[in-house]
Amino acid sequence: MANWKSAPSARVGALRLATAPLLIIIAALPVVVAGIWVINFGGPWLWHHTLHHRVLHLSVALPSWLAAYLSTWNWQPVLIGVIAGLVVHRLYRPIGNTVQLYFIEIAVTRTQASGTVPAWVRHPLTPPVIRERFSWMLDNDVRAEKHGAWIKVAAPVMTSILVVLAMYGGFVRLWIAKHGVPGHIF
Repeated sequence: MANWKSAPSARVGALRLATAPLLIIIAALPVVVAGIWVINFGGPWLWHHTLHHRVLHLSVALPSWLAAYLSTWNWQPVLIGVIAGLVVHRLYRPIGNTVQLYFIEIAVTRTQASGTVPAWVRHPLTPPVIRERFSWMLDNDVRAEKHGAWIKVAAPVMTSILVVLAMYGGFVRLWIAKHGVPGHIF
């Protein structure tokens, strides 16, 4: 979450917003590479040098149903993703706070002008942190900061890029991973 209560109007500049995807990749890449290395090389090497070719036939610590589940489910990429997400979250929080504040300020300005509260605030259509921030800004009569034209261009462009990347990731994960290389798709 954006943790807006510690600094309700804290913002980052346009340069930091524009470089956010690159920052995320640079921050996550070493964690992902290290996680893959540990799974593929470090873990087996450690097992080989500490247990000397012993095979563990019975899992003492885990119930049999859990051991069977974990042995059939590829849980290592999920663990790497969670750890990378925890690292990246610290860097992305101020950027997410700025983007969230921008969209909430638009809604607060509209509500102050018209007097009608949006449906996404009245009904639980958005996360509580967004509705709480909207209500706090409305109750404290916070005036929205004037934004330049760059955000009106950057928000749709970045959204389009993220949607295309998500669709490409789904295609790679759900089609190419099961059917082979792109030359043999059909």
